[in-house]
Amino acid sequence: MITRSSNLATNILIERVGAARAQASARALGAWSIQVLRGVEDGKAYRAGLNNTTTARDLGVLLAAIAQDRAASPASCREMLRILEAQEFNEGIPVGLPPGTRVAHKTGWIGEVVYHDAAIVYPAARSPYVLVVLTSGIKEDSVAHNLVGDLSRMLYRGAADKP
Repeated sequence: MITRSSNLATNILIERVGAARAQASARALGAWSIQVLRGVEDGKAYRAGLNNTTTARDLGVLLAAIAQDRAASPASCREMLRILEAQEFNEGIPVGLPPGTRVAHKTGWIGEVVYHDAAIVYPAARSPYVLVVLTSGIKEDSVAHNLVGDLSRMLYRGAADKP
């Protein structure tokens, strides 16, 4: 589900724990706007208006909870970070970072119009930070990837200027 962005794995997890429980868990961590109503790629539910939604803020809150060992036990949070660091699609946020920068992130996309990347970035000489970029309506993948990489680069450089 994380390293290769498998919708099958996501759907199995939602089926196992239940959409309502997944949503309640996220909201308990402070992701107030998230809606988990169903699995992914459920065309019938989509046509009925039952859509999972989130915000950049919500995703950032969830990543911060993992980074701060508040999402689960410290050992479980460390394992989550290890898995997020193994992400195989690195054309977004990591592209904007200096080589070797540790990044734990999750990408996602829907067809040719939505591309997202949400990350915890661990700069070598300063505190980690969370960056979430959600895009919509960009038809060329490379344009969306470049936009996310550029935003990542600008934030990293801007953060480097701060004491």
